[in-house]
Amino acid sequence: MLQRRVLVLYLQKALKPTPAIKELANSVIERKEMDWRTKNNDVDCGVFTMRHMETYKRDKIPWVTGFVKGDKIPWKHQI
Repeated sequence: MLQRRVLVLYLQKALKPTPAIKELANSVIERKEMDWRTKNNDVDCGVFTMRHMETYKRDKIPWVTGFVKGDKIPWKHQI
């Protein structure tokens, strides 16, 4: 991914080289499946991002965010 490559380049220039930066450069990006994913709401993406950051626990299944599928409750009522 381009964003990861740019981040790695920045960290390599801004900091001393560390094993963590090398690990980040070689890591595999994993896209989590989310029941509440939508393709038609790009306005509130910042709100969704913040909620995901608050609730994500790497190995905890299921991932509970408080969101439900957009077809059950309109997105504007969840935010």
